[in-house]
Amino acid sequence: MDCPTSSVFCTLSQPELRKRKAEVREGLTPHLTASRYSCGVSQVTFAKPAVTHAKLRHLIELEQACCPFFSFDIEETDRELMLIISGPEGSESFVHDLFSHDQDAGYGWAG
Repeated sequence: MDCPTSSVFCTLSQPELRKRKAEVREGLTPHLTASRYSCGVSQVTFAKPAVTHAKLRHLIELEQACCPFFSFDIEETDRELMLIISGPEGSESFVHDLFSHDQDAGYGWAG
């Protein structure tokens, strides 16, 4: 399914964005077990206990400060935590890039 591109922007500067991505790549991405991206909704699943509610809540706090167009929810099973991120259609590419193993991937920023 093709989604229209969104005109939303992260307010982090390029250096701040690189730092955020590095933190996510080190602390969360290695524990990623599944991800699904569709028009405006991203579902990113992590293995427990390596990823905790506290880690995800911390990320949510940081992301709400720079990307207020997102809303967040956490779902839990016995073995996994799923972070559900909703935003305008096309914004799922922001999430995909944030959790990508490719450190050169990037998305728009306003800084």
